[in-house]
Amino acid sequence: MLYQLGEIYRGLAPDGVYICITPSRIAGPHDISKYFSPVAEGFHLREYTNAELTRLFRQAGFSRLTSYIGGQGYYLKVPGSLVRCVESVVGRLPDRLRAAVAGFFPVRAMLGVILVATK
Repeated sequence: MLYQLGEIYRGLAPDGVYICITPSRIAGPHDISKYFSPVAEGFHLREYTNAELTRLFRQAGFSRLTSYIGGQGYYLKVPGSLVRCVESVVGRLPDRLRAAVAGFFPVRAMLGVILVATK
């Protein structure tokens, strides 16, 4: 993933923007493996948290990261630290409780990974 982000960074113009929208590992898995495993093992070979992606984007050289929540054309800018805090709390729960809490709409919205990275 770091190699891929590095290539994206390299290909962007100065002040170029990359938008990353991906399912969160905390709320997943989001593929067929949700029926037999708490970890993505099918189509999504790896799912990430906002915290993990933030680290990778920084390592790749991106200077500014902005977190959003929302979907279907409605997005709200939120502090990345708030999203990572929710991830940290929910991620520590036992699998069944984590799945129940992550399915609750406000929490589900906070767990979706939407990062806007600027070169």
